Amino acid sequence: MPPPTTRPVTEADKCQILTGIRVVVHNMGYRLPSDTRSLNHASIFLVITSTQSIRLNMVRMRIEDATGTVQITHCEYINPFSAIQNFTLRVSENITVDQCLKTLFYNWRDHYRLVESGAGCRFWVATMIEDFEQAGYIESSSGYNAASLKEFLQYNYSVGSAPTYDPMVPGSFDI
Repeated sequence: MPPPTTRPVTEADKCQILTGIRVVVHNMGYRLPSDTRSLNHASIFLVITSTQSIRLNMVRMRIEDATGTVQITHCEYINPFSAIQNFTLRVSENITVDQCLKTLFYNWRDHYRLVESGAGCRFWVATMIEDFEQAGYIESSSGYNAASLKEFLQYNYSVGSAPTYDPMVPGSFDI
């Protein structure tokens, strides 16, 4: 099977109305064969149809980079192969991709300093969800809110194992 298709976000994509916001915890494999839990990475998928989303992803592009890079990508999927856990939040009516992107840049969330080890994606995701909630993009009746999601992100998720408490390490925003 070919890998799922991704591409840069277009102006037309920015006009799309969200049907949900999905936080995905990815299984990044094991560092060593003897490890008992997998490495995790978290990212946000702005769901626009049952098969399409816009991924917001904070990564360290090079090992020497202190500041992360926001990747904004159109995806022809809403459930990546690497997903080990996901949390879907209901959105308010008529929220567009562009509104979410403007919130990201207005709040300087693209100026994020990861911790020295490269960790910090969970804190970035939790902060973005707090921003979306404060902007009124998340329905108050949603099964998850920023506070509950932040609690769920305090765990490591591994295949065949119960979640293990793993406090998130916050980076900082260079504002």
